[in-house]
Amino acid sequence: MILRVNVGECIEITLTNELTGATDHEQDKIHGYPAVPVEVPFPSSDRISLHPQMLAYDVRTSDGATVGFNDDQTIGPGESITYRWYADYEVGSVGLWDMADIRNHRHHGAFGMLIVEPRGSTYLDPMNREKEAVGNQVILSNPLLSETREFALLMHDGVRLMDKDGRLIIDPEPLFVRREEPIADFEDQGSRGFNYRAERFSHRLTNLDDLSKVFRSTDHGDPATPLFIAYAGDPVLFRFTAPADRARGHAFTIHGHKWLRSSNDVNSSIISVKGQNMPGANGSFPLFYGAGGYHQDPGDYLYRSGNIRWDIELGLWGIMRVLAERIPYLASLDESNFYPRKKVQGDHGDESA
Repeated sequence: MILRVNVGECIEITLTNELTGATDHEQDKIHGYPAVPVEVPFPSSDRISLHPQMLAYDVRTSDGATVGFNDDQTIGPGESITYRWYADYEVGSVGLWDMADIRNHRHHGAFGMLIVEPRGSTYLDPMNREKEAVGNQVILSNPLLSETREFALLMHDGVRLMDKDGRLIIDPEPLFVRREEPIADFEDQGSRGFNYRAERFSHRLTNLDDLSKVFRSTDHGDPATPLFIAYAGDPVLFRFTAPADRARGHAFTIHGHKWLRSSNDVNSSIISVKGQNMPGANGSFPLFYGAGGYHQDPGDYLYRSGNIRWDIELGLWGIMRVLAERIPYLASLDESNFYPRKKVQGDHGDESA
């Protein structure tokens, strides 16, 4: 779930609990992977809620957490509740998650993202430029700003993912392990992924001696993780959040591209890796020089975790594809107020800077 609103808007969210079936601790023993070592049983709850980071709201009714003498802000099966939040300033991307059972629900996928955009923005389908408010990639259009391709990523680990046949994905033994190192402990169990998707090395390698082609779509097809597409030189804005689940720190990088450590400070240092991403971390990365980096070169660029073992080999990576030629299923941006960029083959008229 990826939602977008503008600064100054009031957001009204109605949440309905459609949980069914047993949720007692015995069921957790059967279906609770990834396991969590605790000294006492921590049975799951059938009550749910929704909590936003960094927005304004009445803590008595719209926090999503029931604290002290405040009203109960969680709901049981078959019940609904309406929360009201206010986007009072441009916070960028923020996490959404369930506060009714923060231990057991997040690793089942009870999280999302909300993005607060500049005032007056509209969000367009990248294929046909029709209005679109959800999805992991849109064209962000604003009369006072250059049009931008916005790519949204939720980076998570320690969660419960299913394969295409509905089978629970259990962590395999790592491909690269030294004899003195143990197999994954409790704190390293559970799937890693972006937007509930992962692309494991074990799915792509038939010859473990040839790792050089593991990322190549020409050999294995495109990864299951989000495939972001842009034309060379297009302004690109990555929206990022780490909403779940284990308290493990991760780095995030996009090959061949850089951005400001703090996008709100022009004097900020320039980085190519964002570190210390634990549950609750957020970020907005406007890429310097747009898609393709300084030389605006076409090609496939990896986005990924900074850790090869346990992260990248278990699927925590994806591709941003930068095109040199126009294609039918990717709309062009309005270039009326672009910064200088290369001319893409297929452009019409004198559009070069």
